[in-house]
Amino acid sequence: MVDAGGVRRVLARACAALAVLAASVSSGGQTAGAQSIEMPDLPPGAPVFAPHQVPWNPTDEWIFPGVIRVDGALDAPLARYHLYTAPHDSPGGMSLFLADSLEGPWTPYPGNPVFPNGVNVSHTSTPHVIWVEDEQLFFMYFHGENDVTRLATSPDGITWTHEGVVVSAPSGSHAASYSRVFEHEIPRLGNRYVMLFTEERMGSGILRIRYAVSDDGRDWDVQPEVLVHPSGNEGTRISSATLLRWQGRNLVVYHGASGNIHVTDVGEQFDQEQHLGVLHDETDRVAAPHLLVEDGRLHMFYESGHRLAAVIRHTSAPVDELAPLGRHSGGPVTGYFTDVRPTSHHDDIYRLERAGLTTGCGTPTRFCPEDTITRAQMATFLSRALRLPVGSASRTTFDDVTTGTSYTAHIEALRTAGLTNGCGPDRFCPDGPVTRQEMATFLSRALELPPVHTNHFVDVAPGTSFTAHINAIRAAGITNGVGDGRFDPEGLVTRQQMASFLARAFDLR
Repeated sequence: MVDAGGVRRVLARACAALAVLAASVSSGGQTAGAQSIEMPDLPPGAPVFAPHQVPWNPTDEWIFPGVIRVDGALDAPLARYHLYTAPHDSPGGMSLFLADSLEGPWTPYPGNPVFPNGVNVSHTSTPHVIWVEDEQLFFMYFHGENDVTRLATSPDGITWTHEGVVVSAPSGSHAASYSRVFEHEIPRLGNRYVMLFTEERMGSGILRIRYAVSDDGRDWDVQPEVLVHPSGNEGTRISSATLLRWQGRNLVVYHGASGNIHVTDVGEQFDQEQHLGVLHDETDRVAAPHLLVEDGRLHMFYESGHRLAAVIRHTSAPVDELAPLGRHSGGPVTGYFTDVRPTSHHDDIYRLERAGLTTGCGTPTRFCPEDTITRAQMATFLSRALRLPVGSASRTTFDDVTTGTSYTAHIEALRTAGLTNGCGPDRFCPDGPVTRQEMATFLSRALELPPVHTNHFVDVAPGTSFTAHINAIRAAGITNGVGDGRFDPEGLVTRQQMASFLARAFDLR
């Protein structure tokens, strides 16, 4: 028995969550009519310090730089600027570098690390520091394990006290880290501070940017919507976002799996997503940008090089020497699956990817468009599209579904929502193929389409358990069949056909 009310509520949530995507998943991830933008053309940066010359250098790799001007907060600062950075690998620990100019030279604080790993976690890393005037304290946001963002406070930026966890991974996710915080009000929310953090949905392999708001920097309210989805040539994993107010626009700047630094305009109310292109690329990977505008120049501190052998670099350019953004992106953004050809399914495949419904077929660069879709894959696509609550992969109702797989929890979510009873007593047949008539039935039930008994296809027999569902998805505009008045009900669904079914069913544009 299908729980119609439960499915209706799930579908309403899914449509609301996907609505913001509909305008932003066109070619290149840009909203239709998105305004272009010009920014300084930042040259390749120079190292801020040489790791082998730093007294405390436990793992010979440094990530996630953050810079703050402190001479307005401290009566007798050691320098005008503090730069905080850390190794990624265990044991971690935050280091402080000092300079009177953003151009350097930067000197390591002799007492590094200023915040060693004393938090009972595997490592501490990604420090981002702000000054909170009301408390006359520096706040440092950082992570130990990736599922939370933590807070430490300090009166001088040197001696730190751990305050605890301030943001945890949202439901269905296992990451809430690589966070940066800014004093910035979103008018519709009336907040004082905004936090940008990296989230990974369980089992998806996709990293995206979420946000939280706060009035005091301590108590945070995670917002329900994703702020920036990975799109086009960014790859499926975007991370380490910073906020830049530029020409009256709110720009979120972050790195992608592409190895470049990208820019998205999120609008005055943080309710839009216009992917604008590439801000910076180099021969090596560039990541974790932190941008500041000072003395007529746009400055960017960032990490450069292999993920676990990175160094911190700095670059800058005059704010009035502008060039169109995206000039290094190699032309229009299309996508990164190497096996997706310009067929009628091409755009729908990338609509699914940008909506977070697929990461490919085993490697980050392949989609396997012509492979027959399995029932387990179909369950995963539908569960993600409907935004069904996904529980633990350690339990299953079906005897032939193995626990602990990437699809276990999605199959169980479909069963709980009343969308499947399996393929027989206590069986789901996860590796079995999906026929077109089975797909029609799944979609019709998921969307709660009214049954249509008038038959429009010459090869669909009247009165079967599939007939009304097939005609229902035709009436809803999800399919026109395969031509010549035929639906091919027993034909097997390929992955690219599944993409088109879902893109039409959930109005992904």
